[in-house]
Amino acid sequence: MPASKAPCSVLAGLTLLTAAGLLAQAPQFRATVDLLRLDVSVLDKKTRLPVRGLTAADFTILEDGHPQTVAAFSFIEIPDAPPAPIVEGHSVSWMRDVAPDVQTNASSAKPDSRLIVLLLDDAMIPFDPWIIQQTRKAARSVIDKLSPSDRVAVVLTAESVHAQDFTGDRERLLAAVERMRPGYATYSFGWDDYAPSGPQTLLDKDIGLREASLETLFAVGDALIAASDRRKMLVYISPGIPANPGWAATPRLADGSLLASYEANKKIVSDLPELFRRLRSANVTVYPIDPTGIAGMGAVVSMALEKAGVHGSASVDPLTGQTGKGAKSGAPPDPGAFGHFEATQDLNFLLAAAENTGGRAVVNTDDVEPGIRAMFAENKSFYLLGYQPPSSNRPGSLHRLQVRVSRPDVDVRTRSGYTMPETEKLDPRRPPPSPATKATAGLLQDGTLPLRAVAAAVAWVPKLVVDPALVRAGAPEPPDAHAEVAIVLGLERPALTRPIIDSVDVQIAAFTPDGVARGRTDQLATVTVRPATIDQPVRYEALSHISLKPGRYQLRIGAYSAVSDIAGSVYADVEVPDFSKLPLSLSGVLISTEPSLPSAPRDTLAALVPLVPTAERTFHKLDRVSAFVRVFQGGSNPAAAVALQVRVVDERGSSVVSKTETISSDRFGQPSHAADYRFEMPMLMFSRGQYLLTFEATAGKTISKREVRFAVE
Repeated sequence: MPASKAPCSVLAGLTLLTAAGLLAQAPQFRATVDLLRLDVSVLDKKTRLPVRGLTAADFTILEDGHPQTVAAFSFIEIPDAPPAPIVEGHSVSWMRDVAPDVQTNASSAKPDSRLIVLLLDDAMIPFDPWIIQQTRKAARSVIDKLSPSDRVAVVLTAESVHAQDFTGDRERLLAAVERMRPGYATYSFGWDDYAPSGPQTLLDKDIGLREASLETLFAVGDALIAASDRRKMLVYISPGIPANPGWAATPRLADGSLLASYEANKKIVSDLPELFRRLRSANVTVYPIDPTGIAGMGAVVSMALEKAGVHGSASVDPLTGQTGKGAKSGAPPDPGAFGHFEATQDLNFLLAAAENTGGRAVVNTDDVEPGIRAMFAENKSFYLLGYQPPSSNRPGSLHRLQVRVSRPDVDVRTRSGYTMPETEKLDPRRPPPSPATKATAGLLQDGTLPLRAVAAAVAWVPKLVVDPALVRAGAPEPPDAHAEVAIVLGLERPALTRPIIDSVDVQIAAFTPDGVARGRTDQLATVTVRPATIDQPVRYEALSHISLKPGRYQLRIGAYSAVSDIAGSVYADVEVPDFSKLPLSLSGVLISTEPSLPSAPRDTLAALVPLVPTAERTFHKLDRVSAFVRVFQGGSNPAAAVALQVRVVDERGSSVVSKTETISSDRFGQPSHAADYRFEMPMLMFSRGQYLLTFEATAGKTISKREVRFAVE
């Protein structure tokens, strides 16, 4: 069984990544620092559809039973998922499916986007091709229905290394779903260890997996409490966790054999009330989806017992879990009866999770699509309320919350309580964290300082070779092979009337998908910024880089602006290819423009790439814009010629640029086996609109591709 790291690491670092396509025309919900904000669902009891048209006067907020004054009020309507644009009968799917390579924290200050945790219970999903197919089908359906403002994290209960943190990037989300590899649970419940020779303890190999699944649910609730003013959904795709409250004591068979799985069941049952309390406190609505269909888990369990050689004839007493009357002493249960019994417990768990959090369980069906559509329909709109908590509330005190609506026949859902924040305690023996460090410590990005970021793996640094004699003599070990990731951090401030010099403290920390820190770098950028010729915000950039080994990472980028005396953060995904081993791969794409934005330090990337990159992706026809990509050929074979195709298509799907150039083998120099390519974009050919730039390299049967969105004004 793999170690399940999800409860303690992945969910401890859940973050919010924002891409383009923020919720259009969303109302701004402004509140003071001390205003407590509540997202409130009001559903019609019969249709379970949102009730619209309510006003602040229709709501009553009760804290510990005492009415509070509604100080802020907004109604949020989330748009449906945008379909791929249809132009002349053809779908222009890139407009929907290709995410920008620039990450921003623009939506962090807006509580009008849903946070959705897509929890794939790979620990408990059996290795059944049809069930696995149904799991992926359901997950893809959820992703297909996301609005532009939704942010989703894919979390797994067994193999957290395959997880994906919060993002709106459909391609990354779908890739995480495909990486899921379930089939860890045996579903034999220890009966495969049974022998009629005498008393024994039946070892249930799935105990740890069931606990990992439950712990992940706890971790979701604990993590999402921090996002107190966001609409939160937990889509839980799982066959469920068998939990039977009737097993009040550890049962023994007639021959004295202990059933260890029932002892573990006692712990799960005792944990459920606290689990549901935490989820309600975080205002997380749970939507369980059972991928086992109409057949359920009964056939899976009975088949597992039969495969393990269990051929008993005893029935199962659902109150005690012991073999029924008339069975032989110590006889195992009938596989069919036991399978039906366990499937019932799984289903009850899913139904309880939905009922206790106000969600909807999609069960007992081979077609989950209608249930998923209904799930999104009832989450389409909600209300945001704010009030001032009583000044007498002590730090650390817990307070009950209730919201009433002056309408009959409605269900009202909001979080059930909150804890008054405690005063931050600092260790006098340690220096206090910097503003940039504090900005990256939260569940969500900090949008106080507007930021945008581009992260691209661009350079391969092989492991240095050192004479072993020097190492024995005390010389340092050579550094491991790694890649350099170039980072462009864009900042924005209101229009200037005079020049300024801003000192920007940038801190970058890299984490693996399961939350393990893998690198950190600090950069001080001193940027001179002059007023624009027109009254508009000014933009400037800080440049940096970080060394990382091949793999997937989340970069937490914090920045403090000295001239503004504020900090912010933006979180970005980056994938570092193994340039030295892949037969063909491409770096990330970097773009430069003239005239360029003010940036610093201008020379920090000079040793890595032959240009000063920008995070700008909106250009004018008179700009000089070039795109840079580096082609790598790894492995032990000699370098070959590479065909590099460059394409630019517009928002109608029409090709504007399409050309292919051959990069000869002699251009791939040692030791990195890399060749640079720079594309000067023909800006005068582009009319106003959205475009997709694609680099596609081909060598033999191997293809590598990179895509970048940009716009022309």
